[in-house]
Amino acid sequence: MHQTSTVYIDPDTGTLSASPLAGTEDIQGIIPGVTGPIALRCSLHGRYHQVGTVTTALSGRSGLDALEDFIRVTLAAVCTTCPEWKQVWHQTSVAFDHLRADTHQNVLARPVETMLAVGRALNTLRPFPEALQALVGFQLPVDPPPLPLGGAFAVDPAGAILSLPPGQRPPAGGAQLPRDKSWCLVCCQRHGWEHIASLAEPDGRGRAALVDLGSVLIAQAVGTCDEYTVTREVLRRELEALPVRDRGEARARPARPLAAMRFYQDAAAAFTRATGDIGYVVARALEVLARTHFCHPNCPYPVDIVADRPFIGEVPVYDFAEISTPSGNVRVLHLEDAIADRIAAFLYWSDSQGLDVAERSAIAARDRLASERVDASLRKLDTALPDAAQRMNLARERLRRAVAGT
Repeated sequence: MHQTSTVYIDPDTGTLSASPLAGTEDIQGIIPGVTGPIALRCSLHGRYHQVGTVTTALSGRSGLDALEDFIRVTLAAVCTTCPEWKQVWHQTSVAFDHLRADTHQNVLARPVETMLAVGRALNTLRPFPEALQALVGFQLPVDPPPLPLGGAFAVDPAGAILSLPPGQRPPAGGAQLPRDKSWCLVCCQRHGWEHIASLAEPDGRGRAALVDLGSVLIAQAVGTCDEYTVTREVLRRELEALPVRDRGEARARPARPLAAMRFYQDAAAAFTRATGDIGYVVARALEVLARTHFCHPNCPYPVDIVADRPFIGEVPVYDFAEISTPSGNVRVLHLEDAIADRIAAFLYWSDSQGLDVAERSAIAARDRLASERVDASLRKLDTALPDAAQRMNLARERLRRAVAGT
């Protein structure tokens, strides 16, 4: 059992602390790092105070699986290609890995920060309310026919779910689907319908996590504690009306293939109804919270502050170069890794400017470029898709000419 403690809030700034300071007010019953207060600056009272409590979602026991699946399904509704979905989901999963890390930093604010990270993920490609509306209107395939003993499910590019007898392969362009799982499907403009992730049918903990998510997001938009209470209660009633899977069902029957996606569609509709008038205020608040660019009037370039470990494609970077400055050493990507990063943008996002930058960098640094390191970085990039393989061949040829000076 976790032991509760008293934390303190500054009514002027909303800052939380573990020990009393001059002018702070106490908040009781908090488990640091596990539960945390939702603070709101009420325009009627003219100060910050607690309006609710949220449980941190850093494990499956506290609903993190449901929050991640909600993001997966929402991104499937707004992404137009499977590579786009993979790229955006990858960025989100890195953020969650950072939140899971046991750094013991900001433990009082971590529960709310986790929910804000979910909100920012939902707000990435489209404003929060538009993303939810896209999910609500997402046309899913019809439920599959019964599966024969020993058979398998498959999806064809047109979105038809097929029930294959034992030994039969999916049709050309189709793909086999996992058994005993709920599916996350995306309609890719390049390849048709594809399975991109397996989902878990939500249970009561997942539904509670969605209520916590809504509570935190509502607090970013409303101006008074009364408005918060009313809006949150509307959302809570909407979400608690949604059926979830109990533990007995989980043992008695396998997951229904499309049940999870349909549940999150209903959850998105509940969010839309509850936050309809304040949805864009939530979106703007999340956009402000997500800004990571530092600008200085004496520097012509903005600096993108990477909060988590940088990746090249889907490969994390652990080895860095260092540049000595009068203010200390700065860790940067090795030149070869920076070139590979621009090639990755060309492979997955059709970013021809990225290829141009990589080529110009190779020309400028051909005398000190380690071709073996560039090649090693490029080999780690996923070229399973035909378009990516063709672009990789083009990129390699242009880099070869750049280094050779031809």
